[in-house]
Amino acid sequence: MKSRSSSPAYQPVFGVHENTPNKLQTKRERAMQLYQEQLATASDRKQCLKLHLARMKEEDAKLLQRNKQELLEDLKSSRKEKANARKELEKYWLDTIQDKHAHQFYENQAREGHGILLQDQCKKYLRCDQCQRRRENKGTSNVLSETRYISGSRLM
Repeated sequence: MKSRSSSPAYQPVFGVHENTPNKLQTKRERAMQLYQEQLATASDRKQCLKLHLARMKEEDAKLLQRNKQELLEDLKSSRKEKANARKELEKYWLDTIQDKHAHQFYENQAREGHGILLQDQCKKYLRCDQCQRRRENKGTSNVLSETRYISGSRLM
């Protein structure tokens, strides 16, 4: 039996011109070009990721700075509000103390009465301010005395 490779009639049809030096060189060049493109893409992605992370970091820093400023402003405003409330309370307390002293002064003057008795003070006024009755009113009625009920009679 003869082997197929030794016979001159048998020649492979496919793949005869596949591994020529020119084709191998172009394959290597394509592979190298593909490798370079993949490296460039990977480095671009890394650089984009770094830039994105740097931007995020910068935005976070700005946000933190803004929050810090707002917190400081809130603290200042709350301190001002507390100081104003304290000033108002102190003013209110001073006004209350002055009112109390004035009230006590008038009470002391009224207690002393400047030597005038109550009966002497009442002589100045002819009628009561609330009910407009005379001071001398001792409970007498203004209805005629003949209208009293007499027991046993039907007359009034």
